[in-house]
Amino acid sequence: MLLNEVIPRKSNVSTNYILMDEDGIYGDKAVNALDTYKAYFDAGVDMTSNAIQHADGTVSYGSSDNTSDTYKALMKWYGLDGKAYLNKVVDSETLAGWDGYDANDVQVNNGVSITDTGLYELYDNVVKPFTQAMMFSAEAYITESTDNWYARTGQGPAGSASPHGPGMSYCFGCKQTVDQFNSTVAECQAPDTATINSTYNNYRGNLSNSCQVGQGQLRWAGLYSKVGNQTEINYSANSPFNPAYWSGVDCSGFVQRTGEYATNIMKAQNTPLFIPSWANSACMFFFSYADCLEQSDIGTPLAITDDTSGYVYIFGPGDTQGTQYPSYKLHRGDLVEYQHHISMVYCTPTDDPTGECAGLGTGEYKIIHASGMNNICYRRKGLPDDCPFGRKTIITTINQYIKSATLKNPIGFGRIILWK
Repeated sequence: MLLNEVIPRKSNVSTNYILMDEDGIYGDKAVNALDTYKAYFDAGVDMTSNAIQHADGTVSYGSSDNTSDTYKALMKWYGLDGKAYLNKVVDSETLAGWDGYDANDVQVNNGVSITDTGLYELYDNVVKPFTQAMMFSAEAYITESTDNWYARTGQGPAGSASPHGPGMSYCFGCKQTVDQFNSTVAECQAPDTATINSTYNNYRGNLSNSCQVGQGQLRWAGLYSKVGNQTEINYSANSPFNPAYWSGVDCSGFVQRTGEYATNIMKAQNTPLFIPSWANSACMFFFSYADCLEQSDIGTPLAITDDTSGYVYIFGPGDTQGTQYPSYKLHRGDLVEYQHHISMVYCTPTDDPTGECAGLGTGEYKIIHASGMNNICYRRKGLPDDCPFGRKTIITTINQYIKSATLKNPIGFGRIILWK
C-alpha cells in the first residue's frame, strides 16, 4: 500500500507502468517499485551493493557500498549475496528512514537531509493529509451547501414537492466554491432555454431575492451543456447562458476546487509540495482532447493564478489481474476517468476510514463527484428501479446494480501529482 500510494505521486517517474499488486506476493513489480522510490526520492539506502559472498558463507562489503545497516546485517546473518537482494527487502531504514520515524516531524526532507525520510514518513506527512483535506472539502460540497435552490427539472429544498436532497447543484462550466454557491444561488427554478432566450435575454446573473431579472445579483442554478441537440452553454459575455452567470459546479471544477483546497492546506503547514497547481480551465482532467478544448474556452474567473496541474495516468480497466474490475488497487482520493466525466474514489472495502463502504464486496467502491445525470438508477429485484435525483454533488455506489453504463465502465484511473 505504501509503495502504491507514494510512487505514483512523484511526477517525474515514468508513466508507462502499472501499479504493483496488493495480493501480498512480493514479486517483480514490488522490486521495481522499491527501486523507483529509492531512485527518485534520493532515499540513500540500498542503491548499490559491493557485497561479496565468500565460500565460507561470510559476506564482505566494498567502500562504495551504501546499503543500510539492517540490510548488511541480514545478508551477513543469512550468508546471502547482497547484490542479488537489492530492493527485495523493506527494512526499517526504507520504511521509516535512517533515524526512524518521528510523528512530531511533519516536514518532508529536501534531499539534503534525508536520514529520516522513509516510505511511511512520505505517506503519513504528505499523501494521507492531502487526501484527507481533499475529502473534507469534497464532503463540504454535500454537507455545507445550502439546500435553498431549485434544479432545472423542478426538484427543490426540503419540504418542497420533490426535494433534491443534500448537495450543490451541478452546473456545466461552473467552478464555484461552497461559499460562492451559498451566497449567489437564487431560490427559484430557472426557466427553460427557449423562455430565457425569448423573455429573459437580459439575464446576467442579476436576480433579486424574489427572482426578478435585472434587479439583483443572485443566479439560477444548473446550466446545461446541451438541451436535446441544441447547445445551451455560451461563453459570450453578452449571453444569459455564460457559466459566469450561473451557480453550481461541474465535475472537473469539483476535483479542481477540492485539490486546490488540499494544496493550500499543505502549503499553510509548510509541507514542501512541488505540485504544479490548479489551472483556470481544469481541462487537464478530461481524457478527450475535444473535451479539453471545449473546457479551455470557459471564461469563469476562478481567482487561481498558479500554473497548470495534471495527474499521472497509472492504470486502466484492462489492468485487472484476473478480475474484470481494477478496484482492488484503488485508494481513497484516486481519480476515476470517463469519456466526458471525472470523479474521485470516496472509499473502497479496504480503504474506508469513514465506514461508508462497509458491506461492499469485491469490485465495488464509492465515488464522490459533481454528477450531471438527472437520475442515477439502481436495479432492485422484484421492485421498480431506485432512481434518486443525481444532478448535484453526490456520493455514488459503483456495483453490479447500477444502471449507468458510463459510471460502471470508467476508462482509466489516476492520482494527483504531489512532487515535481
